[in-house]
Amino acid sequence: MPEFCEFGLLVSTMPIPLTTIAVDQGLPRDGAEPETVGFFRQLPTFWKCQLLGWSVFVPYAFLMRVAFWQDYKVAVILTLCLDPLAFILSTGLRWLYLKIGLKRSEIRKTILVVTTGSFLAAMVEFMVSEALFSALSNRGASGASVRFAFFWMVFSSWSLGYLWLKTEIAARREQKRHRDLLNEAQRAELSMLRIQLNPHFLFNSLNNIAEEIADDPESATGMTRQLGKYLRYTLEHQDDLVVTVSEEIEAVRNYLAIEEKRFTNRLSTEIRVGPESGDISIPCFLIQPLVENAVKHGVMSCSPPWKLSVEVASDGPILKLRVSNTGVLLKDWQTRRRGTGIANLMKRLSLHYPGRHEFRIFQDGDKVVAELELDGPISGV
Repeated sequence: MPEFCEFGLLVSTMPIPLTTIAVDQGLPRDGAEPETVGFFRQLPTFWKCQLLGWSVFVPYAFLMRVAFWQDYKVAVILTLCLDPLAFILSTGLRWLYLKIGLKRSEIRKTILVVTTGSFLAAMVEFMVSEALFSALSNRGASGASVRFAFFWMVFSSWSLGYLWLKTEIAARREQKRHRDLLNEAQRAELSMLRIQLNPHFLFNSLNNIAEEIADDPESATGMTRQLGKYLRYTLEHQDDLVVTVSEEIEAVRNYLAIEEKRFTNRLSTEIRVGPESGDISIPCFLIQPLVENAVKHGVMSCSPPWKLSVEVASDGPILKLRVSNTGVLLKDWQTRRRGTGIANLMKRLSLHYPGRHEFRIFQDGDKVVAELELDGPISGV
């Protein structure tokens, strides 16, 4: 019966460090135990969890030993010896694994180190428990091999759990780093798109303003204000990956107002946005390339007057964008779409709506229509 007691006490003793060692130095502190003041606040997360875990367990283990042994002296000795030893051994195994630097790809090396480390820890725990048992009891102990096998199994489970959770933490950190790099790449790509598109538009706009200053100063002033509003939008959102439909449409309105003045009475535009669509978030600078592409190719492919319309509506989780312009769809448009605006748009759609978007361009009577459907919320930001 006493040897079963020793086995049972260690059954309740060992799983506590298995949970407390789970969090290593790399675990984000925000999800850890609540911070306290003073010295404890300065400790790494691993030590906070170890100390808190053992502090909670020790009174529980002590009461169990008192209830079983019916002897406060025995319970105190076992608690003072076995619990600190388990704490030290679990910490030692962590140090060993960090020192060796086990890698996920090194399966054989990991198995060898875990097996050896767990064996040594189990041997120490077993020898101390046997010595305590001999000192506290005059009866002979049996089942030593079973107790040792149990200690070995506990430390092996402890080690595998520690390494698994450490790998998960590293994977989450790598995923976060990848997301940060992806966001930076998207911002750089968006900035490059603006750099490529804006100069041509800005050059034409300034030329038109210069031509209007002498003949129609009021029109030149209006164009200057519209240009200022459009450029303000690009500057204010130069680092943003996401805007609302309303914000994007406002920039499109300013852009088309300038183009209408540029082409006088030869270009007419219309914008319709569903009331439920204005607050939906979309990638910044998503609609603008479609509109600019429509203006450019509409003017090139047919004679005036030109008409251009922009429609935005939502159908449940699906956001529908439609840009149409009078003109003729070029036969090689699929090759031409590798140009700056559309090619960039397609890449961004694959990042923000992977497998959840549909883009098509087709001829509809005397109009060229570009339709874009986005299913669900934006991702990857």
